[in-house]
Amino acid sequence: MPNITISKRLAAIAAFVEQKANVADIGTDHGILPIYLCGQNTSRKAVAADLREGPLAAARTNIEKYGMEDQIELRMGSGVSVLKKEDPIDTIMIAGMGGPLIASILEEGKELINELPSQLILQPNVAAVEVRQWLLNNGWELTDECMIEEENHYYEILSAKKGDPEKPYRQIGISRGAALLFGPFLAEKKGTAFINQWKREKENWESISMQVDKAENKEHVQSKKQLLQQKQNWYKEVFS
Repeated sequence: MPNITISKRLAAIAAFVEQKANVADIGTDHGILPIYLCGQNTSRKAVAADLREGPLAAARTNIEKYGMEDQIELRMGSGVSVLKKEDPIDTIMIAGMGGPLIASILEEGKELINELPSQLILQPNVAAVEVRQWLLNNGWELTDECMIEEENHYYEILSAKKGDPEKPYRQIGISRGAALLFGPFLAEKKGTAFINQWKREKENWESISMQVDKAENKEHVQSKKQLLQQKQNWYKEVFS
């Protein structure tokens, strides 16, 4: 295994990858994650893809540095359009983007996604609720989640497989809205990072609510006020 140091975030993503799985890393940036995974399993194959030439050039340099040319193939393109039906991919990873962007990538490539992998590993930087909603709407069963804190940032990592998308939401005693926002597995585990992140979010909601209350045009901000109140109600559900 190459002597490569990876971030806590990337290590948490890698931990969800099954031992024998071939992977595609969409938005690979410097290619560190597939290099690390291929170093764990010398028979593993990977596709490392990015939309821009700059990150791919950096990934190429790193792949050559660690002697991974036979295991990792670089491709330039948008989303999962870089993949082919004949690719032996078991797991698609999309990390380090906003939840809405990840959801749009999944939506644009859902025909191919449904044919290729047995697992999706997704790490939205924000708005993970939109990723969970996409999985729920498209027949993907959320199978596990984790949240980690690194350098004062909080990251949610979601793992999903084809299956019963309703299953994780039936097994937890909170409303659907709360489970989608907080994550059914995360809400059950209530780890330290999870508690700290949502405490910070709650304080942010309360601050915004105070600003909304002072707004002159009450009708204009009414829907925002209602959404903030709904989130605070869901918070009480999870942390009661």
